[in-house]
Amino acid sequence: MYKKQSQLEGVVEKYELDKFVTTVKSSASMIEIVKKKSLVVVDVYADWCGPCRNLAPKYEAFAGKYKNNAVFLKINLNDIEDPELKMDITALPTFLIFRNDGQRISRQKETGINIEQLEQFVTS
Repeated sequence: MYKKQSQLEGVVEKYELDKFVTTVKSSASMIEIVKKKSLVVVDVYADWCGPCRNLAPKYEAFAGKYKNNAVFLKINLNDIEDPELKMDITALPTFLIFRNDGQRISRQKETGINIEQLEQFVTS
C-alpha cells in the first residue's frame, strides 16, 4: 500500500490505496465519499481481528470484480470518531452499504464474507 491524494474531489485527507479498495483514515472521509457516490461498500475492520485479516484478500478480489459498480472502502474501527456509528458496530467485520447520497441500505455482520449477499447489493 502507498499514500496517495484522494481521487475524489473535495476529499483532502490522505488515505491508503490498495488496488481496488480504499482505506479511509476517518469517518468524516468515509462520509464525504459516501455522499458523492451512488453505491459504496464499507468494510469496518480492526487490526487485531482474525476474520478481518482473512477477509481482506476476498474483499479486494470482490472489489476488483465489481470496480465499475461501486466504490469499495475499508475503515479501521479505531479510526471512527462518530460515537453513534461506532456504537452501532457490534461485530467485526461489519459491512455497511450506502446508496443514494449517503442513505444506508444494509448492514451485514458476519465473521466472514457472504459474497452472494454483497453481490446482490452491488449488482442490483
